[in-house]
Amino acid sequence: MIKYILFFVAFRFLVQSVSDTYNDGTSRCRELLSFARETDIESARNVYCLEAVQEDQRLTLQTLTKYKLGFLATNATYAYDREVLQYACKVPWYIQEMLEWTAGITPLAIVWMVFRLANWLWSKRPKPKIIPPKTPDAPPMDRPPRAPKKVPQEGIRRRKEEKSLMANLNKLASLSPKLRNRIMGEDV
Repeated sequence: MIKYILFFVAFRFLVQSVSDTYNDGTSRCRELLSFARETDIESARNVYCLEAVQEDQRLTLQTLTKYKLGFLATNATYAYDREVLQYACKVPWYIQEMLEWTAGITPLAIVWMVFRLANWLWSKRPKPKIIPPKTPDAPPMDRPPRAPKKVPQEGIRRRKEEKSLMANLNKLASLSPKLRNRIMGEDV
């Protein structure tokens, strides 16, 4: 996927560079177009428009050959003066739209590639080895260890203990309060 993103960014950068180079050289062409717009005489307007078209074609060819794209140049011209006044000495609208819509792709791609590089470097870093602490040696024993106490299992003995506990509680409940306090203590 990275190669497609890099290709798109490179293509957009090339289009932006060609467009900027073309726009930097259009001052003479724009001047001729402004003369054509200001003039009231039809023949003078035609001459200015013809000069503007020739300047536009020369500038287009010069810009494309600078970037080794001369094969894209054509001798297309405009049929009417209003077309010359409207479209000459400007980057085509579709290129302008593409440049506007993709304006943030280059910085975004650079940030994304830096992020990917940082992730890759982070994954290649040496990871610290966690060494568990040594347990202290047990002191020597002078007698064998005791067996763990067995937890009473569920069964007859457990149920007997529960019944006897309930019986004892019932006996305590039937005692008088003074006697119960003497047996159990004052805070119960």
